[in-house]
Amino acid sequence: MERTPQPLHDRILRTLTACNGEINRRYLPYRFGVTPEILEAALQDLKRDGRISLVTVMSRTGRPQQIVRLR
Repeated sequence: MERTPQPLHDRILRTLTACNGEINRRYLPYRFGVTPEILEAALQDLKRDGRISLVTVMSRTGRPQQIVRLR
């Protein structure tokens, strides 16, 4: 049974499309004005559906950053 897309899910996908398919995860709570818990639930839903992937990359300073990528 497929779920009906939720507005936050749609906003995340539209933002990723506008940002060339990827964005640093730490900027998302500020961009959408939601709590980290709500954002995490939405990201996990999209990941489970195969719409996004979460990738850890190293920044230029050598610190790991998590990137959200559109699939």
